[in-house]
Amino acid sequence: AEYGLPLELKYLSVIESGLRPQVKSRAGALGLWQFMYATGKQYGLKENSYMDERMDPVKATDAACRYLKKLYDIYGDWNLALAAYNAGPGKLRKAARQCGTRDFWSIAESSHLAQETKQYVPKVLAAILLANESKQHGFDVQSNPVDAIPETEVVVKRPVLIEELAHKL
Repeated sequence: AEYGLPLELKYLSVIESGLRPQVKSRAGALGLWQFMYATGKQYGLKENSYMDERMDPVKATDAACRYLKKLYDIYGDWNLALAAYNAGPGKLRKAARQCGTRDFWSIAESSHLAQETKQYVPKVLAAILLANESKQHGFDVQSNPVDAIPETEVVVKRPVLIEELAHKL
């Protein structure tokens, strides 16, 4: 909402990582939003031998929102923006140029996009449909109050044992 994006885009992380921040793809993409190292760095996600912010749910979500907004600003179409998120903007631009169209479905019918990208947009759309209309599709989903954990920030002013921190929290 902060970036003016459709709220349904939150389900993109279900397709990307199954909501598991530690998931790493064969290609090296990491986190809820499956950022490649270079893209993560471009959007301010730091990585060193102690941490990798691609696995930080808050920072990576902010980066993903900024990236998706940029892709939408480039393409003016959510299907194309999602395809570019998966394949990369350069590959999508090349495929669109080769097909002579900016219609995702026409591009997907060609041989200019990888099969993974051709299937990616329908997977995201299916996840959105199932989440928004779960009962109509046979799912009885009820929220769990335990899942509603408020965001908490803790400032640690001295070295502390993790067990002590966990106990205090």
